[in-house]
Amino acid sequence: MFLVEYENILHTAIGIIVILIIIKWDLVSYLYDLRIDNHHIEFMLFKTFCIYTLQYSNILRVKKVRWGGITYLMAYNWSNRFFKDTYLIEKKKGIFTKSILITPSKNDVEKLKQTLAMVGIEYLDLKRA
Repeated sequence: MFLVEYENILHTAIGIIVILIIIKWDLVSYLYDLRIDNHHIEFMLFKTFCIYTLQYSNILRVKKVRWGGITYLMAYNWSNRFFKDTYLIEKKKGIFTKSILITPSKNDVEKLKQTLAMVGIEYLDLKRA
């Protein structure tokens, strides 16, 4: 009986360690990620296949938001980095959804801000409010 309990504790500990490794090394971002360009944002699968391309001309505004808000339940969730800054992209037109949640990498955050300023898209930082 005690051997079964220790085995369950060991499996739980291994599971927690694996989850922490996935969070620390951003392994989920290898499954799906973003590629930010000067003309569009590409949503990539396995960092190779482009699933969707979002043109900057279709973006109304971008907001830096707190993660997990109830108002973002209808947004398409493309956020894959845990405990990182989350941005809400509001599109001008869309069939199924008009908003997308993303968590770009550290390098892509500055590139996104510069490109938004260059194109003239409104950027709001709601995390500070």
